[in-house]
Amino acid sequence: MKILFKLRTIIAIIPLMYCLTLPHSSLASGPLNMSAGAILFAIGLAIRIWAQQYLGYRIPKKYRKAQRKKLATNGPYKLCRNPVYVANALIITSLAILAGAPWFSSITFTWSMLVYHVVVSKYEEPHLAEKYGTEYLEYSENVSRWLPSTENIMSAITDPSQFPFYLALKSEIYNIAWTFPFVLRHFLY
Repeated sequence: MKILFKLRTIIAIIPLMYCLTLPHSSLASGPLNMSAGAILFAIGLAIRIWAQQYLGYRIPKKYRKAQRKKLATNGPYKLCRNPVYVANALIITSLAILAGAPWFSSITFTWSMLVYHVVVSKYEEPHLAEKYGTEYLEYSENVSRWLPSTENIMSAITDPSQFPFYLALKSEIYNIAWTFPFVLRHFLY
């Protein structure tokens, strides 16, 4: 399972890579699809940046020393336990749309969520239960794995973050690079 955990995003994007080989249609690459893909990508990226402000996974160690041993339960983690994976699935789906293959986006979304579900249920959750014990078990009983809870939205939005926005944004810049091959495909075909 640990190898699946390490390769989770590479495995999750397999259909997305295939999507680059699909026939391109001028109908599918119109402004409506480009706008929908860009909006979906922006939502996914915003969720990832928001989650990084609480998780600090890619934030330099000198900023996250105090956070290292804490379970992230604030901000987007009040809404669902896996906001980063939800955001990844949205980004992966948006890239299929941006590549001019909107009909393939449901396949990319379903596949990526399936991969993340297996990783979370078979590896991450047992690891977190072992690491945080009762704290994680109570958290998992009160917060959904995937579907955001609307009852905590106001407190999630107003939670003070652990890390500044600029550090979270900087740690997520690489995600913008994901768009280039898909947007280029849109314009070159």
